[in-house]
Amino acid sequence: MESPLVSILCMTYNHEDNVAKTLDGFLMQETDFPFAIWIHDDASTDDTQAILLEYQSRHPDQIRLTLQSENQFALGVKPLLKYVLPHVHSKYISFCEGDDFWTDKSKLQRQVDVLERRPNLSLCAHDVDLTFEHGVRPQSNFYTKPKAGDFEFSFLEELTSPFFSSASILIKTADFKRLPPAKGRASVVSGDLRLFLFLLSLGNGYYIDRPMARKRKNPGGITQSDKYRNLLLEGTYEMLLYVKPFAPRNARAHIRKSLAEFERHFVLTKKSLENHTRLQLTWRALRHDPLWLQRRPPFRFWAGFVPENSFTMLSLRSLILGLFNVRSNFDSKD
Repeated sequence: MESPLVSILCMTYNHEDNVAKTLDGFLMQETDFPFAIWIHDDASTDDTQAILLEYQSRHPDQIRLTLQSENQFALGVKPLLKYVLPHVHSKYISFCEGDDFWTDKSKLQRQVDVLERRPNLSLCAHDVDLTFEHGVRPQSNFYTKPKAGDFEFSFLEELTSPFFSSASILIKTADFKRLPPAKGRASVVSGDLRLFLFLLSLGNGYYIDRPMARKRKNPGGITQSDKYRNLLLEGTYEMLLYVKPFAPRNARAHIRKSLAEFERHFVLTKKSLENHTRLQLTWRALRHDPLWLQRRPPFRFWAGFVPENSFTMLSLRSLILGLFNVRSNFDSKD
């Protein structure tokens, strides 16, 4: 087989109800270049692996499988980075999870055409249709676009209102392999956004206003889990710390004020954080935004992703009392 220009990366786990449609979306692509399909299954306990093997038997030159017998994610391993990425040598990468699917046979060709014409761009994304399944509450503000039609967009536009899905992007493999590693909560709750913002620190993106994939939001998704919800605020905070060093100059003030709001919230609520003491958070808040004690209303950074009542004004009195409250277990290591 000729070397692929694009590698489609797909992670599956217990997707027997959906994965056939996902694979059909890959295989229907009409392109003037070769592409490969890399699938990692993380020890599914249903019939997902049987379906994958059946499709591979029909498309052995195009579908490459890694089938685990023990769940790697539960062991703390990042399967995409360990088992898939080292073998990918194509110019471009596209993503689609095993419970989402592509709906337009021209998706890859359209995106490759954009990046080939404009090599200064860091990624190409497109519109997606959303399906909220099995009792998942619809969110009207999900993927709210900053403009209409096709447009070029920046780091700051994605930072202030994330508006596209991982199932919609085409990126450069070389850029993906430069992604700085993340630790702590940032690696749990914000992997996609960390990647998007890193790429956009290298160059603008381009958005195609054409729905070419369907994104499913269902109870089995990681963002619907109790663990994810419990870690959302701390994970988002650590994601902002992660992107701060490489953020473009015009986004730094926004990031600093956002960080200060999180730090104020954590200090006020005495929320115990794994890697951040209360004194550290207070000092960072004052350094990130010297006006944080007087700012009214609180700085809003993602109206759609953090509840409006998440942050409460912190007075100087409550700060002093809180810092010297010897009963506080905020920094307890017990």
